[in-house]
Amino acid sequence: MKKYLEKILNKEPISYSSFLKQCEKNNISDQKNRTIFSISSNGKRNQYLLTIKNKQLFEDTFSNFLIKHEDKKVEAALRGNSKKAKSSRSLMIWKENSDSVNSIAIEFNNQDYVLSIDKKKKLIIIENLNNFLNIKSNFPELDLKEYNFVWGNGNNITDKNFISFLNEYEEVICFFDIDLGGFKMFKSLYNQLNITLKFYFNDFMKEKTITHGKTITIDQYNAAMKFYKDIPELNDVLLFINKYQKFAEQEIFQQYEKGNNQ
Repeated sequence: MKKYLEKILNKEPISYSSFLKQCEKNNISDQKNRTIFSISSNGKRNQYLLTIKNKQLFEDTFSNFLIKHEDKKVEAALRGNSKKAKSSRSLMIWKENSDSVNSIAIEFNNQDYVLSIDKKKKLIIIENLNNFLNIKSNFPELDLKEYNFVWGNGNNITDKNFISFLNEYEEVICFFDIDLGGFKMFKSLYNQLNITLKFYFNDFMKEKTITHGKTITIDQYNAAMKFYKDIPELNDVLLFINKYQKFAEQEIFQQYEKGNNQ
């Protein structure tokens, strides 16, 4: 739309049929255009000069399409369709150590970020908030001193703004729900990262899924086997699902120490 409006303001000919298609997508009719513009042919096929004859109506109708803003989300909102645009800025909740009192919110502008703390070589992404707030209850066999931690916040972790940041680690462990959503997020990261990526699924989790997991439907089973069978890092969990037909949300995997009610 913007390129047509700029040509109109510069008194250059445009393809009116193409311009009208853009207008109709934004609920601007041919009848309204003919109220705003004087339309005359320049002698070439489908090339017309549009002269503004109602300046106020032109501004009321088209000014938002000429607005420029460095944030694409803001620009889209000014044009009335922010739901169709992704923000150039993102927020990641990051924790330096498993016993850190507070987390850090890292702001990304596209893939640029500032973090004053040196990162470790390994990272664990924890999908659900409750598990992220109780890190030590989830990984009894790991030396957590080796890892930083990120709250996955559902599928937010697959935001393209985070990819360079995640690629700076040597190893990333994904602690996701054992279901199609968790597999989908893992596949998205698997296709974008070039570091060692692991799907966390230990023997304790298998036992918990057998006893407390939810029996899956045939459609869920078929989707799991169809869309994720070619990812080697998911082989173990898919073999488990093939045998037991169970999914599980990660909250059931927390292992509290005796007397710890946190």
